[in-house]
Amino acid sequence: MTKYFLIFCLFLQFIFVSASFSQSNYQMLITNGQLIDNSTYQFDVILTSQNNFEMTSYQCVFSFYCNSISMDNYSFSFVNGSSQLINKPTLGLSATLKDNKVELTFASRAYADLFVNNSIRIGSFRIHRERNTFDLKSIFVNWNFSGDNVTILTGKLFADITNPSEFYSDMMLTDVNESKVNLPDEFALEQNYPNPFNPSTKIKFFMKEHGKVQLDIFNILGEKVAELINNELSPGIHEVEFNADGLASGIYIYKLDVKNKFTSVKKMILEK
Repeated sequence: MTKYFLIFCLFLQFIFVSASFSQSNYQMLITNGQLIDNSTYQFDVILTSQNNFEMTSYQCVFSFYCNSISMDNYSFSFVNGSSQLINKPTLGLSATLKDNKVELTFASRAYADLFVNNSIRIGSFRIHRERNTFDLKSIFVNWNFSGDNVTILTGKLFADITNPSEFYSDMMLTDVNESKVNLPDEFALEQNYPNPFNPSTKIKFFMKEHGKVQLDIFNILGEKVAELINNELSPGIHEVEFNADGLASGIYIYKLDVKNKFTSVKKMILEK
């Protein structure tokens, strides 16, 4: 009886530790997109931690769109010396054409990096087209959480700490022909980034079809303090920046309303 009781206690301890690290408070962002030359596009992947936690391994998968997806010879590479991690993103680098988009992937080995309430660059990456040029206004990079290859992070004891709502991209779809990309298949409102924030933050939402959009900010008393959007928007992924200069620290509510189609409310924290 003692033997089995000890095994059961160890099992509970493992579950408790794994669960505690599965709640790690972090945010991951694709940012700083730029053309290195007409055929080479570069972007950064940044991780910001809100508390202390370990990241033991990771695999990142992206959907990449540009002005003309074709059977070009794409290559995807890591910029040497760009990572601030010990466990660098140098495995599984690939660019594969799938369903009118390019799937980009990279991964790490198994080694624990400790994050202590800071922002760290996972790395800088480049995608190169051998026979065509890029149009910066028509480039879109987004996280991929579905399919055979998906983004996944593991924490202490290899607990899965992947939380899709904490992954963001500031390279938005602009001029790409809608027939050549996978448009959102639902309406959705994401958590603002960063959060908490001071004084500005970004709010991203998804439109599966055309609609009249209202996006407002309210204080904790229910009083409207800002109107960010009040017009017709087309299908796609949209992002707006909210600047809270002049507002007091505290909890605020943002509400997205697509007339007769969708409503969603989330909270954010302003810390000055």
